[in-house]
Amino acid sequence: MEKATSVGELVRAATADATNECGSDRFVIGVDLVEVADVAASIRVHGERYLDRVFTSAEVATCTDDSGGYVVDRLAARFAAKEAAIKALRHDGGVQYRDVETVLDHTGAPHLVLHGSVSAHAGRAGVSSQSISLSHSGGYAVAVVLLQMATDAKGSDL
Repeated sequence: MEKATSVGELVRAATADATNECGSDRFVIGVDLVEVADVAASIRVHGERYLDRVFTSAEVATCTDDSGGYVVDRLAARFAAKEAAIKALRHDGGVQYRDVETVLDHTGAPHLVLHGSVSAHAGRAGVSSQSISLSHSGGYAVAVVLLQMATDAKGSDL
């Protein structure tokens, strides 16, 4: 990988060259970086319409504070997760953002739940398991999605 000169170039380079063969396992990675201010601006301009179009009600509830306000850096991380998953799946059209949902398990760890056409695409591609990591700091949110492909999915479209 060439030396990246910006965070955006680093993310693009990592995403473009991230398919890796490890023994009989095949992994695919997607990465996305989001400016928290962009998500805040979308909420400010479009309000509930934006939230309803992009996030599930469970995601919004997870990102709401005790006073009913939105924790925008958490929403930005979930938006990054949607984009990272779409990149990892190499899904090229017709994606509803709500079809890629981030849920938390009993320990607070994030997991992806896929719905609709995204779930069907993942099944056809042979995704056998997934892992996700979210972070936010300094006005940015990042998500990394790692997909493990079934060993018999070598001929998949990913």
